[in-house]
Amino acid sequence: MKKDQGFTLIELMVTMAIFAVLAAVAVINLIGSRPQRQLQSAARQIYADTQKCKIAAAKERMRCALSFGETADTDYLIYLDADNSSTYSSSETIIASGKWSGYPTVSLSGTPAFTLNSDGNPTIAFRSTGIPTSPSGGFGNGSVTLKNTKNDERKLTINRNGNIRLE
Repeated sequence: MKKDQGFTLIELMVTMAIFAVLAAVAVINLIGSRPQRQLQSAARQIYADTQKCKIAAAKERMRCALSFGETADTDYLIYLDADNSSTYSSSETIIASGKWSGYPTVSLSGTPAFTLNSDGNPTIAFRSTGIPTSPSGGFGNGSVTLKNTKNDERKLTINRNGNIRLE
């Protein structure tokens, strides 16, 4: 009686074919989910940066502003607003900035729904108490919506109480 010495060539080829099919399906699913993953990542980044803005305002005991389109190098800029103008100047400290080029499948869906500063850029600032303010000095609130190439959207909302929500 002869003892089995391993797998036959046919068995190995069938196993390799099954693995090849599974790998192809996995790659297709991975490529197809790229826009959704980038949208989630970009939304989480702007959420984290907005929280950082609110915390910096409390920590530094001065207004901290989030402004869109303030500089040519960034899509949004977060800075300590030392002169309370809601307009960035080179003497003010930058806390964070973001550029959508890091997320090729993501863009803004329309214009952010914040009051325009004197430069015409949508801006919201946080007071040291954590309460948002508009460039004119009143209570601030608003939202910004991101979308991907599949038209999925994520919305960052800041309400008048200073709550920041990602939907």
